[in-house]
Amino acid sequence: MKSTLFRATAILALVLCFLPSVYSQVIKGDLIIGDTSQIHQVTTKRGDVFLGRVTQIQNTEVRFLFNKTIELTFQLTDLQEISVVDPARVGQKYSYDGERKEFLKKSQPFHGHERGFLLPTGFLLKKGVKEYRNVGFIYSSFDYGLTDNLNVGAGAIPLLAANLFQFKLRAGTSLGEMVHLSLNANAYLGFAIEAGATTAASATGALTVGRPERNLTAGGGYGFGFGGSLEEGVFIGNVGGSYQVDRNWRILGEVLISINQPGLFLFTGGANWITGNHRLEFGIGAVRVDFNAIPYPFLGYAYRF
Repeated sequence: MKSTLFRATAILALVLCFLPSVYSQVIKGDLIIGDTSQIHQVTTKRGDVFLGRVTQIQNTEVRFLFNKTIELTFQLTDLQEISVVDPARVGQKYSYDGERKEFLKKSQPFHGHERGFLLPTGFLLKKGVKEYRNVGFIYSSFDYGLTDNLNVGAGAIPLLAANLFQFKLRAGTSLGEMVHLSLNANAYLGFAIEAGATTAASATGALTVGRPERNLTAGGGYGFGFGGSLEEGVFIGNVGGSYQVDRNWRILGEVLISINQPGLFLFTGGANWITGNHRLEFGIGAVRVDFNAIPYPFLGYAYRF
């Protein structure tokens, strides 16, 4: 009996000595559970972040009040850190993950991977997604996802004396998570006061390998019109790619060459800055026509809604 009692006492002493060291490794700051004015941040080892208030720590269980009304329970061993935060950090957005049954901090929405600076990729807009885009303060376009596999759009360069209107149709599909295909058709109507109306059209295809955050695209197609015959059209090939550097930045570049007109070559490279539904596009490029290179800056803005 004495041996059993001694053993139990020794185990309890070890537990009581061990728990403070565990808490000290997890808890950062002067956490006072009874102080309702404190704001606590819980970070799990999976990277999920919650703002609210710790209401109880009992044994290895942490009870947490999220959004003032929702009670969550964590195991201490699943937590990376519990910290007392400045009230100025309050206001983060959270979403409910039904599969994991947890409230998770919303990540920065990533967008713009549906195209490079000038050319489409294998990605399409999802159903119901709309995007307005302006390039160089003169070209504006609007794109809409009719379905996950079919997009429509229109664009215009309204310069009064000379105007260009574009109509776009995109269809595509994904073969698993890494392979994405799109077919892209464009019709153009140009109108100049002195020259009258002219038309043109193009059809291209794109194969993208990768995910929205990191991908490579190869494609090509055919364009004709604006005074030329069908036989005088231009065959093009293009390659490009993009890489998400962090939650707000991606770098990208693309190269376009003419297969039947060796004097035509185009390159554009630069970056996108993404915050919320806004995207700023900027870079520099060069176009070579008849072996004469012309550098140009690229500046664009897009809004996703």
